[in-house]
Amino acid sequence: MESPKQKSKLRSTGCSTECSSCTQNFNPLLSGIRLDDREYLDNERNQISYRKGDIIFKEHSFPSGLFCLSKGKVMITKSDEFGNRIVSDLHKEVCFLGTTDYLTGQAYKSTCTALSDCRICLIKSEAIEHFIANNSAFTRKLLNSISQQYHQASARLLALTKKNMNARVADALLLVQDVFGIDTEGYIDVILKRSEIAQICNMSETNAIRHLSALKRSSIISFDGKRIRVENTELLKKESLC
Repeated sequence: MESPKQKSKLRSTGCSTECSSCTQNFNPLLSGIRLDDREYLDNERNQISYRKGDIIFKEHSFPSGLFCLSKGKVMITKSDEFGNRIVSDLHKEVCFLGTTDYLTGQAYKSTCTALSDCRICLIKSEAIEHFIANNSAFTRKLLNSISQQYHQASARLLALTKKNMNARVADALLLVQDVFGIDTEGYIDVILKRSEIAQICNMSETNAIRHLSALKRSSIISFDGKRIRVENTELLKKESLC
């Protein structure tokens, strides 16, 4: 459950997309699902806005429904045995969040934080249970999505244990650019704090800043405040393989 402080940050908002139009929109898990089923979801969700930096769900809290990110960017972090936070995944619209913990009925094992202003649909548990019980196509898509996310996160976390620090930073920048794309000026289309980049790399903020500066001196990346632009993708890929 969210704390009163967290709840105060939530605001009702309209949704630019509806589940009933998702075959023409973004959510691959709803593609091919019957129109009447998607209309059912439209009636069984609450629309919520979060500001950049807000916590959408927190480690050790319990799911009250299934979150769908309909607009914005988020990061998923986990705590290691020393209490350090590591970024296990990054997401942009449109996707479900926290699905594994929701389906197991356990407390969240991760924290989801907004990297930009976000619009979230919280789908009621009854509606999701109805879908799982009565719609085999949705269930297959949901399980396949969970499996893909798990294997991708596991592979990335394993890679972090094998790469040197410079390669981790390069790998993180490639990942962020791949997930969020670039804006009209060629910069990675998300504003990240240096501490957040450090979490993605699983290193201290000081080390992350040092290796970002080294990449800048090599003209592989450039900065505009907190914005980052990849100037030479091929060289950055070579750095990530070290």
